[in-house]
Amino acid sequence: MDLNADLHVHSPYSLATSPEMVPSVTAPFAKLKGIDLLGSGDILHPLWRERLRRELVQVEEGLFAPPGRECLFLLTGEVSLIFGPIGKKRKVHLLLLSPSFQEAEELARALAPFGKLESNGRPIFKISLRAFLEILQAVTDRTLFIPAHIWTPHYSLLGALSGFDSLENEKVAFLEKMDAALNQTGVIQRFGMVEFVRKQIIFMDSEGSEIEKNI
Repeated sequence: MDLNADLHVHSPYSLATSPEMVPSVTAPFAKLKGIDLLGSGDILHPLWRERLRRELVQVEEGLFAPPGRECLFLLTGEVSLIFGPIGKKRKVHLLLLSPSFQEAEELARALAPFGKLESNGRPIFKISLRAFLEILQAVTDRTLFIPAHIWTPHYSLLGALSGFDSLENEKVAFLEKMDAALNQTGVIQRFGMVEFVRKQIIFMDSEGSEIEKNI
């Protein structure tokens, strides 16, 4: 089964985002555009997470839908990591894929000491990639994350202004460690295996190219 998915989505709690980015509005427009699976966005934000609990029902493990069931939803969110010494700041955005509200809430509690979850749908944490992975692994082995951007200058895997001089550094070491720890394949190519949704999805990345994975 093929699904067209857009997993990098934000809620009204993110900066510069429409107040209409709610399931009752996004679901019918997703159907109109031929999107079968939509990211919830901002799952770490406490108020948004509670609203999603009220407006979405679980249809199978890891998948949710609004009452009209125009499309399916996957619980997703984005985080911004900023770390490193003065003059050598490193910045990267990561996209989270969570299988349940409970695991998303547990991860939010674990990350709360490192940032303000209520201030923005995409929270900022002043911790390194390795520290983030260690926190994630301590909470759950089912919540996955991937680089949120690839070519944008700031906050992306290959960004010229992200603070990383090349891929032969912490980013690659971190991604390889994550790859082994979560038993994934191809994380360095942006997408890995999402174990709780065993379907084939065609991902559209932030640059508009399609990446197909059996997941």
